[in-house]
Amino acid sequence: MVINHTHNQRTWSPSHGQPLPPEGYRDLFETLEPRLFGETRLLADVVKGGPLDLARQDSAETLDADPALTIVASRRPDVFAAHRLAPPPSDARGEFRVNPLYVIETNADPVGFRLRFPSEDYEQEYAACRQYLPDHVAIDRAALAALTTGRLPSGLLDFARRHVIVDLPKNYY
Repeated sequence: MVINHTHNQRTWSPSHGQPLPPEGYRDLFETLEPRLFGETRLLADVVKGGPLDLARQDSAETLDADPALTIVASRRPDVFAAHRLAPPPSDARGEFRVNPLYVIETNADPVGFRLRFPSEDYEQEYAACRQYLPDHVAIDRAALAALTTGRLPSGLLDFARRHVIVDLPKNYY
């Protein structure tokens, strides 16, 4: 079981809800011994291209200081290892689109997009995405049109790795 982006009671968040401290999340599991990870370090693993290191054990100080936690619980010890990250799929499960956080800035060829958050609170809570989402991107109009085929053009592979191009459910917007 994986539960990600649980807010940490010990740090401030603009959408705090009713979070627990790290030990409170551990107490939710009666029959499993979950491992908690600071989201900051897991994200750093992903941004650098992996591996995703679930073998480590974050210290209490690391957990207390991280605004969001990921909880992994399993009876299988092989889960708690370093895992290679899979490359982006070349075929869409839904449909490949430009990440909805981008708006068209210039409608030329290539098309210019600018990163825009829906609100200041959203931008503050998810500021870490700036580690992999550039402020501005330019994408060739022909490559954008090719996304409608359901296959990822090779020229957009890096944009897919950086989540500028995402695989969204059909009719998402």
